[in-house]
Amino acid sequence: MINAACIDASVAVKWFVLEDDSPLAISLFRDLRRSRSRLLAPPHFLAEVTSTVYKRYRRGEIDIDAALRVVRNLTRAGVGVRTPGGLAERAMEMAAGLALVLPYDAFYPRTR
Repeated sequence: MINAACIDASVAVKWFVLEDDSPLAISLFRDLRRSRSRLLAPPHFLAEVTSTVYKRYRRGEIDIDAALRVVRNLTRAGVGVRTPGGLAERAMEMAAGLALVLPYDAFYPRTR
């Protein structure tokens, strides 16, 4: 049984915006809920999901009411935003060590 899962913003958006992999993302969400796993995300999670939904609005794929509904649902989905001590420093070291273009992905914390 998983005690916690770190949720990527792109997966979370698929819970509320229909995309190719939405059924898989929704199944994962339901499985995590059934197993009572804690859903965790890095500090920039809300900025990422809001930006993703906003892009869809700007492209005319959804209207502003739908965009606001998605963001509201995502903020109520029970994902706990965490900022572990030293996270920025560890992300910088990891990004440099892996030669990442940007350190965003290195901010996703390891779950226990």
